[in-house]
Amino acid sequence: MSHPTPAYDPRFGEQGGLLTYSDYLRLTDLLAAQVPESDPASHDELLFITIHQVYELWFKLLLSELTDARDRLLAGETYLPRIRLERCHVVERVLIGQVDVIDTMTPQDFLVFRTKLARRPASSRCSSGRSSSSPA
Repeated sequence: MSHPTPAYDPRFGEQGGLLTYSDYLRLTDLLAAQVPESDPASHDELLFITIHQVYELWFKLLLSELTDARDRLLAGETYLPRIRLERCHVVERVLIGQVDVIDTMTPQDFLVFRTKLARRPASSRCSSGRSSSSPA
């Protein structure tokens, strides 16, 4: 018995696909999101922005993994929730390790652009529900 050939989808596939790695990850948009505000430019502001954006991406993943684990546990599953929770544990270790990177910035380096953060209203919220002026 022969199986029908699946329809060709040019958006996917290694051979002739139009969706590149860069397009799939939206790297142009992602890399354009690090926009220092200080004038004159502060060298360590890019470090600060990058670290905190990466934290937010990890938090988004953690919320997704924890939600899936909870829902699966409530449905009576045990294997995949355990896998999700193990993944969360690994991500949390990465989050802790990132502190070493931000610690390479001295308090004096942070003060160069700190006033830009102080101007943002404390009530502004980001997608994770935390204040955009709160440190990660």
